Amino acid sequence: MIVATEKYAVADPINLGTNEEITVKDLIKLIVRISGKKTDIKFDKSKPDGSPRRNSDNSKAKKKIDFIAKFLSRSDS
Repeated sequence: MIVATEKYAVADPINLGTNEEITVKDLIKLIVRISGKKTDIKFDKSKPDGSPRRNSDNSKAKKKIDFIAKFLSRSDS
């Protein structure tokens, strides 16, 4: 993030994630595994679903700061 602010120091948002689509559930499992914590994951089914998947367009990061994210395999860490 420091390099991004040095290369693109303007008040304009830029995505620094990957273009890989991942379910929210899989992302939570990955974060828990990387953290090394033992925890139960519970979803509150009484709440609205929202968007079950997340992904970002990183073409601006490539164009403005020549940034391409490295994928973290779900089996890595």
